[in-house]
Amino acid sequence: MEPAGAMEPAGQDTPAELTPAQTAVLILGYLSTFYVLLAPLKTIRAIKAAGAVGQETATMYLCVLCNSLVWLLYGVGADDKAIMGINGIGVLFQAYFLYVFIRASTDRFKQCSYVAMVLAASASVAIYVYVFPFIPDPKDRKKAFGQAGIFSGLAMYCGSWGRFRTVWRKGNVVRDLDLNVVVSSLLNGICWSIYAMLIDDDLLLTPNAVGIGLAEFQLGVYAWYYYMGSNDNNGDGGDDNINLLRDDDDEEEDDDHNNRRDDEEDDGDNNNRHDGGDDDNEEELLAPGRQATYRIQTIE
Repeated sequence: MEPAGAMEPAGQDTPAELTPAQTAVLILGYLSTFYVLLAPLKTIRAIKAAGAVGQETATMYLCVLCNSLVWLLYGVGADDKAIMGINGIGVLFQAYFLYVFIRASTDRFKQCSYVAMVLAASASVAIYVYVFPFIPDPKDRKKAFGQAGIFSGLAMYCGSWGRFRTVWRKGNVVRDLDLNVVVSSLLNGICWSIYAMLIDDDLLLTPNAVGIGLAEFQLGVYAWYYYMGSNDNNGDGGDDNINLLRDDDDEEEDDDHNNRRDDEEDDGDNNNRHDGGDDDNEEELLAPGRQATYRIQTIE
């Protein structure tokens, strides 16, 4: 994770000892980083159980993977085992998430994911092998990777914005936006922004301050749509099923199927009213099957 990666002021001397306040905020920063890593687990488990990804994308996981790799190299350059450790864990988490995606995705998506991961890993190795020898000073290494971490951190915070296309189109944040991802991003940005101000590190502060603004906006959108959904559903707040994996093509197919069933039902009522009971029973048998095909219940 980018925030956990930039623990020290890039380009400055490492402080001999952290103050109690800095230590406390640093611990909170680590906890918030683990929250970010664990936030998508519900979605990943649902994808693994369903064996399909639908319209869900791996953009966020690829962004976090690249971000973790950048700050892992930052830790290597700074010879900081704590930074290397937490970002190494981040790489493992994202690699597992992408592995689940690849197994549940189409061949085309697998190819794209493989290429992206290979490029990210190759770039990391190339930087380590070819760039580090030309930057012998650890302070210069930290500054170089800290600057790269600004862009990777911004990409990480923006990675979840692909979900908003679905939210704006459907207006159901309960199904189409993972609240854990938004809340974890907000807490992560707050903790590491406070720490950056305590140690006077602008490279660490910049991406996390922007991340706070993005997360606050997403929470505002979530609250608005949740409030509107609660009014529409008499306080229920919408459907709590995970519907992230439902394809647009599936929705269109269901609409066509439902329209055909309505037409058939109307024809049956007009021409064969004595068979209406059998038709209703048949529809009741068909409907749950269709729904079960595309519905994915929340996995606790």
